[in-house]
Amino acid sequence: FWTLAFSILGKCATLGCQIGLAWFLTPEHFGLASLALSVTALTSITCGGNLRNILIQRGERFEAEAGQVFWLSLALSTGAGVLLAVTAPWAALLFGEPRVAPLLCLLAIAAPFQSLPTIYSAALGRALRFRDTAAIHFVGAVAQGFLAVFFAWRGFGVYSLILPVLAVAWIMAAAYRLSAGGIRIGSPRPGRW
Repeated sequence: FWTLAFSILGKCATLGCQIGLAWFLTPEHFGLASLALSVTALTSITCGGNLRNILIQRGERFEAEAGQVFWLSLALSTGAGVLLAVTAPWAALLFGEPRVAPLLCLLAIAAPFQSLPTIYSAALGRALRFRDTAAIHFVGAVAQGFLAVFFAWRGFGVYSLILPVLAVAWIMAAAYRLSAGGIRIGSPRPGRW
């Protein structure tokens, strides 16, 4: 119920934000953002966000493994961010569009932050706190949409579509951490990964 309710509310808010973006941005802006986001789709395969499901499946060992899953997720996502930054000039060359490179570098900065909620999201899923999870996703989607419209209104052009990704990564990390509470992380032990 909560997932459906927040999904419907989120879609309504997103529709309003898309109308606002269409008012302030040009098709060229959307095209540049699409090129950058298509490259990030390739690097998202290596990100650690998918470790959430493994942690939920190993519910009886959650406390023992959560810390190392956090570090592994952060390492994988940081690696994906570095890969994205390194390939940015090549992608710009491939697309014949030099303006794609700085967009990819901004998205590369967001990658490690996007991995921070992994164990906290798993903790909420394990505790069947679907309302909290749905609310956090709703807040993230609305924040991303409204920030994009605000930046577009202020004349940020294509960056209006990219900067909110970074801001929402921080918002989601903080929201999941506050909602799930403290989880012992400990120090990284790559041998256990």
